[in-house]
Amino acid sequence: MMYPSELVHTYEMREYHWPLEVPHVKGEHTIRTIVDRLGLPESVIKSSKEILIAYKSVSGRESSPSIAAASVLMVSRDLGIPVSLHEISRALNGRITPKRIALALGEIKSVLKMTSPIPWEVYVDYVIWKVSKSDGFRAGLSKLKVQPHLIVERIRIKSRRMIVERRASLSNLMGRNPVLIAAAIVYLAAKSVGLR
Repeated sequence: MMYPSELVHTYEMREYHWPLEVPHVKGEHTIRTIVDRLGLPESVIKSSKEILIAYKSVSGRESSPSIAAASVLMVSRDLGIPVSLHEISRALNGRITPKRIALALGEIKSVLKMTSPIPWEVYVDYVIWKVSKSDGFRAGLSKLKVQPHLIVERIRIKSRRMIVERRASLSNLMGRNPVLIAAAIVYLAAKSVGLR
């Protein structure tokens, strides 16, 4: 993903001494609250602030708490940290609904002309890796007469095909926990190759 620090105008980069320091921005308190309560890395704060600065630079509007919350969601997912809308809403004691965060995420992407940072295949690979380490999965594979790595590869291929077939409907799931969706895809793929 191209971070907003790469998108803002050069005069702003000089003014803010990019990327060494990022000034205080409206919404920073919201960002810090979410990061602290969810135990996210400190780097999320800086990148989220960069998004807020770029958002203000491009749109001419100050960021709202929902925009700040959406920036944390965007950065977390870009870093491969699966965070759901509901987790962010709970971190803010429900002051911002998941629906408002999802709408704000769409607004940020629209204003900054950003695309989805992490493809679904990455989440599927993560789920397959995580599941393949479990004892239950290994026990299920040992009952089959095929080598385990071949079954895992079949599940991966079937999962990716399912993603391609359902790509349009997956885009309607914005805001849902991507790991849970990937887990459902992997489960269906595993059932289709004979695992129960």
